[in-house]
Amino acid sequence: MRTVSVALASRSYADEGMVQMLMAIPGIYNAYIDGGRVVLEIDEAAIQPAEAVRRVMDLGYEVVLPHYVFSVGRGDPWRVKELVEGDPPPYVVAATFDVDTRLAYVAALPDVGPEDAGRYLAERGLRAELVDSYRKPIRLSFG
Repeated sequence: MRTVSVALASRSYADEGMVQMLMAIPGIYNAYIDGGRVVLEIDEAAIQPAEAVRRVMDLGYEVVLPHYVFSVGRGDPWRVKELVEGDPPPYVVAATFDVDTRLAYVAALPDVGPEDAGRYLAERGLRAELVDSYRKPIRLSFG
């Protein structure tokens, strides 16, 4: 069992009902609102922590996560994009690569630091240098 807690960008009268829906997802055993945060108790054998956070976002929530911006060195930009955006590890909620600026953006779980986010890129054979980090709301984009 692991507890994952993420800050919500805003609250709604429907929060309690929406959180109850999370418990219908296999691997999420408990979910509740604690102040401005949604807290999930998960079984990592059934669902990865980042996937659980993505499921929160599936319900329409905007969550506040740390973002790390890396400058990526050489390589075919489209291949780099494919490497950055494909099959993230359990601690990366979202990642993208801008082929024009050659910047990789990694949104991670709240307890993940820039070293871990950088290791994610290094494991894919990419040389990346941290250029910025910040916390900001993120939501799913449908188009």
